Amino acid sequence: MAFLTEQEVGEQVQRLRKAAGETQTAVGDMLGIGQSGVSKVERGERSLTGRELAVLAGHFGVPASVLVARDDAPVLLRAGDAGGEGGEAAGE
Repeated sequence: MAFLTEQEVGEQVQRLRKAAGETQTAVGDMLGIGQSGVSKVERGERSLTGRELAVLAGHFGVPASVLVARDDAPVLLRAGDAGGEGGEAAGE
């Protein structure tokens, strides 16, 4: 699994926040980091803690991986998963 940079994580947080129509202040209050903390996250100047990541993912109704992992990385399927052949990457 390939991970996003801090800047990309921040951009993803901002996309989700704006899509939900929420302010930095509202999200910051929910996380306990204030508006300035959310601003720093969105600019890639502050990392999310594990707890903050879990809270954001739950709040926006997305898996935590949406906030930290690249979706263009190959996904390996185990035998029996989604009809795939064991050990082959999806799309190959």
